Amino acid sequence: MTPRTMRKAERAVHLVWALLLALYVYGLLPSWGESAVRWIVVPGIAASGFAMWFAAPLRKLVRNLRGAGWTDGRTSDAGEVKSRGDLVRR
Repeated sequence: MTPRTMRKAERAVHLVWALLLALYVYGLLPSWGESAVRWIVVPGIAASGFAMWFAAPLRKLVRNLRGAGWTDGRTSDAGEVKSRGDLVRR
């Protein structure tokens, strides 16, 4: 999934949570809506907001953690050039 597609999906989810919250505020949800808003919608909108806010730093952190101790494989200790896709453990 490209970053652009990921951002669009995150925004769509956040807007759905916001729509449910707006329906509750204007009294358009049925009687079960109060509990759903309190225990599902509010945490959901908060989580999706934090996900959008911290998405780039979290992706960078995961990328760094997954790649810790690995090089891109272009050169080895012997100085020979390898293919670009190979990973070599240091």
